[in-house]
Amino acid sequence: MPSGRRCRCTAPPARPAAELGSAAAILATTRSGLAPAVVSRLIVAHELRAGGTLCEVDLAESLVLTRKFRAIWHRSTPPSGPAGDLVDLAARIEAARPTVRRSRTN
Repeated sequence: MPSGRRCRCTAPPARPAAELGSAAAILATTRSGLAPAVVSRLIVAHELRAGGTLCEVDLAESLVLTRKFRAIWHRSTPPSGPAGDLVDLAARIEAARPTVRRSRTN
């Protein structure tokens, strides 16, 4: 695509090609050529530096990606002290976060 040209995606978002349970499975699937993936730079940093089979694709500045994290613990030992404080803080931040829908642009 010529530099500076932008396209607006009007199609509905594509369904995931796969939902995998680990970063290793995601990377293996992407290396095989089955489908592209969106992962943390930390997961692929070594391979990107080493010039492996994967390459990084720049995203549009207006595209904001978020992910949800889950706090988990054993039923008999709920978090307390600093861990409990972190879970409480995360819950308050999530509850206060406004829900914003962004349009997809490419």
